[in-house]
Amino acid sequence: DKHMSSKTKVFIFWDLQNVSLQSLQSLEKLTETILQKANSLGKLSGQYVYGDVASTEKRRIQKKTMLKKHGFTYVEIASLNKNAADQRLSFDVLKAIGTHDNGHLLLVSGDNDYVPMVRMLKKADMKTTAIAKQKSASTKLLKLVDQAYFIRDLLDGKEAA
Repeated sequence: DKHMSSKTKVFIFWDLQNVSLQSLQSLEKLTETILQKANSLGKLSGQYVYGDVASTEKRRIQKKTMLKKHGFTYVEIASLNKNAADQRLSFDVLKAIGTHDNGHLLLVSGDNDYVPMVRMLKKADMKTTAIAKQKSASTKLLKLVDQAYFIRDLLDGKEAA
């Protein structure tokens, strides 16, 4: 129903520690694909990417610049603790989407740590979509979301490390 989808507010939350690609070119293609997917789900109302502390400084700056060019808010995670990004992202999702009756979360991650957050959104009748790497995606998370896509399928069979 077109009327419905135009009212849906779509929020992209991307965990770069869980889903990133080696080549900047592939990452940019993935970014464009994610944005297309988001726009097909409703009105894009927020796009956030959570920093990947594992990259080298030069790499990180390149990724950050490209993602900002595509309208993403880049959230730096100072802590090397992997869970710091997950907790921050979950908190921000609930804060952003919890205030909308018709929010739709597009989660770019397959991390099992997001299961509790997705459960909370589903309880509140929010729609959830995940885009994940097939190799590392949590089965539990994929079963829980309304829709799941693998990067490989979105990028014509390419799923680089």
